Amino acid sequence: MQDSISDITRKSYNAESGVREIEVFAEGMKNLLGEDLYNKYEAKLKKKWYHDTTPVQSVLYLKQQPSGLVDVSEVKNQEMNGVSIGESYYNLPINKLWLGGQGQFKMITHFEDSQGKMHKLFDQRNEMGEVVYEMDKANRFDIDKGLEAQGMYLYSGIKDKTAGIAAPLIDNFGGITYTKDNILDLLSVNSDRDLMESFYNDMLLKDFNESGMPEESKAEVAALFQRKFISNVLHDAILNNFISEQNPTDLSNIHLLLNKGYAKSVADYNKRMQLYADRSAEASALSFTNSRPSGMMRLMIVNDIDTTGNSDTDGGLIARHAVFDDAVKAYGFHPQAGHLKPVFAGQIGNSALLTKSLLQRADKIGING
Repeated sequence: MQDSISDITRKSYNAESGVREIEVFAEGMKNLLGEDLYNKYEAKLKKKWYHDTTPVQSVLYLKQQPSGLVDVSEVKNQEMNGVSIGESYYNLPINKLWLGGQGQFKMITHFEDSQGKMHKLFDQRNEMGEVVYEMDKANRFDIDKGLEAQGMYLYSGIKDKTAGIAAPLIDNFGGITYTKDNILDLLSVNSDRDLMESFYNDMLLKDFNESGMPEESKAEVAALFQRKFISNVLHDAILNNFISEQNPTDLSNIHLLLNKGYAKSVADYNKRMQLYADRSAEASALSFTNSRPSGMMRLMIVNDIDTTGNSDTDGGLIARHAVFDDAVKAYGFHPQAGHLKPVFAGQIGNSALLTKSLLQRADKIGING
C-alpha cells in the first residue's frame, strides 16, 4: 500500500519538471482506495500531500572573509555553523508575476561574519530607544558588492521578518543598458525633472551614509546605487504590468508608478513584500472545475461605504458558495468551515493585485451558485 501511495505521489509531483498537481494525487488515491474510503480520509491525505511535496528552496548565503569581502552562494538543506539553511515553499508570488513566471528573486536569511558568527539578515535590538542591527554599517557595502558579483542586489525587506529578498540587477534589460538619466527622464513625464534629480541625489546621499564607506569610495557607492535604482524601477514596472515580455523595450508608461496607489514608502513596500514573498501552498485550477471550469477566477472590487472619505476597514473577501466549497475541499479543511484567509496574487491592467484578507462564504447563493 505504501509503495502505491508513493508512486501516486511521484506522478503528481516532479521537482525537476515543475509539475505539482493535487488533483492528480486525489484521483490516484480514489482509484486505489475506492470512493467511500477515500472520501473518509480525503482531508488528511491532502494535508499530507501538501506537506510532503513542498520542497526546500535554496537561499542566498552570505559569508564574510577575513579580508572583509563577502562571498555569496546558493545553499539549501545544509547546516552552516549549526544553523539549517533553506526555506520550504513551492514558489513565490513575486516570481510568478515577473514576466509570466520568469522571476529570479531569492531569499536571503543568514549572514556569517568574518569570525564565523551567524546573524539573521535583519536581526535588530532596541538600545535606549534606538534600533540597532546585528550587522554593523561596515558590512553593508561588503554585502552589496558580494551580491553584485553574482548579478544580484538586496531588493527589499519583509515586514516582521528577519529575511530579505534579493533580485537580479537588470540595468541592462531587453538588450538596452539604461542610465539613471534615462530612467529619470521617463519618470518625469508628468513631474518636475529637476525635482526628480534632487530626490535621486537625496537617496544617493542616504545610501552612501548607510554604506559605512569612506569619502574616497563615494564614486564606487554611487555606481552601484545607480544600478540598484534602475533595477528597482524596472522590477516594479514589470510586476505592475507596465513592461511586457512581448515588448520589453517599451517603457513609455513607467511614469505612472508615481501615481497614487503604488509604493508609498520603504515601510509600505516591506509590508507589501509579505504578500509578494508569501510561501503558502499554491492552488490548482483543477481544484475549481466545479465552480470555474475555465480555470480563471472572476472578481469584483466593491468600494467601502463613505465614512470619513477614505475606507475605514482593512477590507475583506466574499466568495460564492461553489468557489468557497471548492477551496475548502482542495486544501483538506473542515467541510463546515465558514472562513478562510487565502493570499490572492495577480495582475489587472497596469497594477498588481495582492491581498491576504478574511474570505467568507456568501450568506446567500448568488449567480451560478
